[in-house]
Amino acid sequence: MTNPFTYPITSNYNVKRSYVANGIAYNNVGHDGVDFAYPSGTPVTLPPGRNFDGVVIVAQLDQFGGNWVDIKADSDGGVLRLLHMSRVDVKVGDRVASNQIIGLSGGVPFTYGAGQSTGAHLHIGLFDRPGGRSVDPIPELKKAYEIIIEPKIDMNKTNLINTI
Repeated sequence: MTNPFTYPITSNYNVKRSYVANGIAYNNVGHDGVDFAYPSGTPVTLPPGRNFDGVVIVAQLDQFGGNWVDIKADSDGGVLRLLHMSRVDVKVGDRVASNQIIGLSGGVPFTYGAGQSTGAHLHIGLFDRPGGRSVDPIPELKKAYEIIIEPKIDMNKTNLINTI
């Protein structure tokens, strides 16, 4: 995947949202991923490292998520979710490996694959298992891209405090 940390985060994990879908109001629903401001048409590849290698279990066009891909990881059965893609280059059952192109980012409103998006971006979600609970993808993405968290010394304490 093009390193998502190259782009600004436009929506954090678990931000509470309210919306109406198919005439049903949903209030205070947590965002199940992180949105990165990928320019439309940016290649989306599987993150580096073996933790994300796996099999495509969903590749569909959805009213809300647009072009949507779920990949079940061989390592732990977790699911990586990618939404709002302008193009998908994989299909259900395909085996995918790190740095393999999955498709192109999208999210430009009213374009193919955008779903209900307000601007160009890539939504990256992580779930503990298919149909399971969402987890914050940032720690795993940081591991994959070897983003180092510099320790900060708190002069009032003897221990180290991680700063992000």
